[in-house]
Parts: sequence; C-alpha cells; structure tokens
Amino acid sequence: MIFQSVRARLALWHTAVLAVLLIGFALAAYIFLDRTTAARADEYLASAAAGFVTELTAERIDANSDSAAIDAAASEFRVRDLGVLIFDHEGRRIAAGSGGLLSGPPPPVRHRQTGAEPEPVLDTARLREAVMQSAPTNERKLMLPDAEGGYWVSLIPVQLRNGVYRVAMVQSRHAEEETLEAARLACIIAIPIMLLAAGVGGSFLAKRSLAPVAALSERAARISATDLSERLPVRNPRDELGQLAVVLNELLSRVDHSLEQQRRFMADASHELRTPVSIMRAEAEVSLSADARTPTEYRDSLRVIVDTSARLSVVVNELFFLARADAGQQPLRRSALYLDELLSDCVRSLRALAERSGVIILPVLDEDASFNGDDGMLRRLVTNLLDNAVKYSGSGSTITVTLSEAPDAYSISIRDSGAGIPPEAQPHLFERFFRADVARSRAASGSGSMGGGAGLGLAIAQWVAEAHGGRLTLASSSPAGTEFVLWLPRDIPAPVESPSEFPYDSARSTPG
Repeated sequence: MIFQSVRARLALWHTAVLAVLLIGFALAAYIFLDRTTAARADEYLASAAAGFVTELTAERIDANSDSAAIDAAASEFRVRDLGVLIFDHEGRRIAAGSGGLLSGPPPPVRHRQTGAEPEPVLDTARLREAVMQSAPTNERKLMLPDAEGGYWVSLIPVQLRNGVYRVAMVQSRHAEEETLEAARLACIIAIPIMLLAAGVGGSFLAKRSLAPVAALSERAARISATDLSERLPVRNPRDELGQLAVVLNELLSRVDHSLEQQRRFMADASHELRTPVSIMRAEAEVSLSADARTPTEYRDSLRVIVDTSARLSVVVNELFFLARADAGQQPLRRSALYLDELLSDCVRSLRALAERSGVIILPVLDEDASFNGDDGMLRRLVTNLLDNAVKYSGSGSTITVTLSEAPDAYSISIRDSGAGIPPEAQPHLFERFFRADVARSRAASGSGSMGGGAGLGLAIAQWVAEAHGGRLTLASSSPAGTEFVLWLPRDIPAPVESPSEFPYDSARSTPG
C-alpha cells in the first residue's frame, strides 16, 4: 500500500498536523472575532441607550408632558444602525426613532443573485411581545433572531412624571453576521488549498530528506559478507543521517576487522595444527614403511609422536580456551586466596625446569596479600610469564618475582635477565600466534618448556588479567632483561565475565 512508504507517511503526518493546527487556529480566530464583535456591539448599545435615557430625562424637564418629551427625544435620535422604541406600562408603543431600521414588516430571506438588497427592518410586533414578557422595572438584554442575523435589544426602564416607560434600544447584527460569514467562507476555501499545498510540499520535502537514506540503502545492498571494504556515503557528518552513516561505517569497520581476524586466526591455527599432525603422520609412515625395525627405533618414533602430540594438545587446549573466551563462555570462578601463596606455588612448580636450564627464580613477596579471584586462571597467567622468562634467559640468569601492595591494587613484577625483546616486536607481544623469534621459540619448546611455542600464552595471560579487572603490560625490555608487570585491583565491584577480545593481527605474526 502507498502508506507503507516512509515518504508517504511523513507527508501524511505533516499534512495531518498542519490540518489540526489550521483548523484549531481558524476556530480560535472565529470565536475571538465573534465574541469581540458581540462585546463591542453590546458596549455600543449600552452606551447609546444610556445616552438616550439621559436625553429623554433632560427633555422632560422642558416639556409640558411625558408624551411631548418622548416625541422630542425620539425625533432627535438619528443613528443609522440603531433604533429606539418607547413603550408605556401597558406595552403600547409611544414613539420610535431612527429611520428605516424600524419601518415596515420584516424582509424575506435575501437572495444574493438578485443584485440590490432591501434594507432589513425590525419586526416590531415580536419586539412588543418581548417587552410585554419582561418585568417593567428591570433592565434586560435580549436577542430577536431573523434570517439575516437578528437584532440586539436593550430594555431600560425610565421613570417620568406619569409613570414608568420602557426604552428599547435596537441594533442590527446583519453587518456582523456578514463579516462572520465572510470569515467562515474564507476558512472553508483557504484551509483545503493550504492543506493540498502542504501535502505536495511535504511529499517533496520527505523525498529530499530521505534521499540520503535511499543512497545508504543502495550502497548497503552492494556490501556482501565476502567484501566489507565498501563504506556508506556520508553527505553531512553533522546531521542525524550523517552521524548514522558514520556509526554504521564504524560498525562495518569493526565487523570487517573482526572477520579478517577470524580468517587469519583460522589460517594460522590450521597452519599451527598442520605441522605437528604432519610430523606424527610422517613418523608413523616411516615406522611402518620398513618390514622390520628394532625396538629402539620404534621407541624413538613413538617418543617423537608423544612429544609432538603433547605440543598439539597444548595448542588445542589454548585454542579451545580462546574460543570459549571470545564467545563469553569462560566465566571466572572467584574465591578468596592469597597472592603470595599463589606466586610461591608457581615458583615452586617451575623451579625444577629453571634449574635444568641453569636459571634461578628469586621470589620477593609481601605476606598476607588477600585477593578474590580465579585461582586456576591466575596460576595459568603467572606460569605462562615464568615459563617465557625461563625459556629466554640464559644459563646463570636470575628471574625476580616481586609482589608489592599499593593502596588500591597489587603489583606483580616478573623480571628476567635475558637478551630482551626487539623493539619492532614489542607492540605485538599480546597478539595471537605472534613470536618475536621463531627459531628460539621452537628451540625453547623442544627443550621441555610448558608454553608449547604457539604464540598464545601472552594473549591468554592478558585476557585473564582483564577478566580480573587488571592489566598486564610490558614494563621494560632491553639487552639487560625484560620485565612484565601485572596490576590487579584490590576491590573489584563486580566480576568481569567477558573482557575485551584478544589482540590479534596475523599479518604481523610469524607462525612456524
């Protein structure tokens, strides 16, 4: 239907609102005009009646009788749109004044086609009936209707020598009625014309106003899931539609970036998983290719398969953790714990690995550092940092683990004395599958480290920190060593179930 269009509905609403306003204004103006003319006529009639009564009283002083005074006052009354009649106490008309307004019978209804119209006159018989029905000593105002608008009548009692007379001051409403009729006709003609013009203008304005929306729809229809490089046109970024286009473009950018991250993540994950699977398959095929192999050769092949599957298991577990975290399905299981005890346990668990590499782990911990957090995830975070520190520190190096307490947070520092991280790699440390030195990472993973060398440990560590309302940062890195600092707030108002996504940019990563 036509009114399913936004343009048609806007034009209709515009016309409907304008119709209500115009009709309301016309009614208010008509009522104001009617009441104003009536009030002015009433004031004019009352002033004229009071003046005639004053004149009649003055004439009675000089005249010999009441009749002479009344005739003299009536004959001197010459007002074009007013008439005056004087009645005695029995309702008989004594005198009348003001020319044609009071002469003859009332005219028939006017026909505007006949050209010249006779001057309407008052039906004095109806006026006499009204006078007889009114109290002789009270002032009264009444209306005598006719086909042309009627007459205003003001009845005023006057005390003369021979008794009480009633003065009827009459004013025609025909001119006022013609004015009101002209106003009604003007409204009846003008309002539909204005509404028609408003409808056409509203439709044109709606079309112009919705033109940017049509352009947005046309451009959005060309955007597909496989190509999100196009953006919506922004004609005026300062108006509402321009702001909407800017917001949608930003949304498209985020969706494009997210999809690109997922594609690259899947590609890197596939590559990361393909390598150990290829190794295991190759070892199995080599072992089965010969008719007979010694038990030592079988043990060596199985050892390679076990080591590779262990590394594959680590990668799969980390990928599963990341997938659950991205989907918001990795909740925290908070409990009361002590960070100094947690750090001591982590140092104790990696001490054997550190001793095999000739590395010393030195804890410097404040006691009774109570915290409310997920014990397992925090252990995983600290273990990943310590494992990296052990892998990249040479024999004879020292790793310092420091726990200090601030008024509103805990600071955990893990500093090694390794060769440091290259400056160009530092901005990408927390990206998935990123490794600053692939060869060294492989070597470290082959030496029995816990990290597996997949480049996911720091990404997981950062997520755990953010999930607890804290942050993990690279404080410093130089040829003298590297320091990571973990900040954890002491008071967490509410659990953070879904922190920000893991930083990831596979274009900069170097999976092996």
